[in-house]
Amino acid sequence: MSLVVAFTGRETAVMAGDLREMLMQGPDAGIRTFERELYQGSIMSDDSLMQRAGELGIGLIVRDDKCKVSEREGVLIGEVTESEGERVRKRRLYAVPGAYAIADIEPGRFDLRSRGEGSTFVILGNEITREIAHGIIRTSW
Repeated sequence: MSLVVAFTGRETAVMAGDLREMLMQGPDAGIRTFERELYQGSIMSDDSLMQRAGELGIGLIVRDDKCKVSEREGVLIGEVTESEGERVRKRRLYAVPGAYAIADIEPGRFDLRSRGEGSTFVILGNEITREIAHGIIRTSW
């Protein structure tokens, strides 16, 4: 479950991301079921993650070393990736002090989804991780 969080302030921008990457192989229907359960919050621990993948006949590799945040010429870049067979889709967040942009990227296609200005938090991830992050920001900031 990928998560990238950025804050664009008037004078600075900061960004952080998790390091988890999950690679799945197996029947399409099983993977769809597994992802739906995972992203709806039904799978809550690494043990239940591996158990449920096995029940659905899914080969699962979990790594905790994927760098999802980088910096290029003063621009912070965060990226989450989704793959389906050979197809790879990326959602990328660009942040500088006072501004951000979000783009969807597929081979041969770059689609600017949104952009904004001012001091704000921007979160990339699935619905559950975004809800959790927004909740923490609201109660702690």
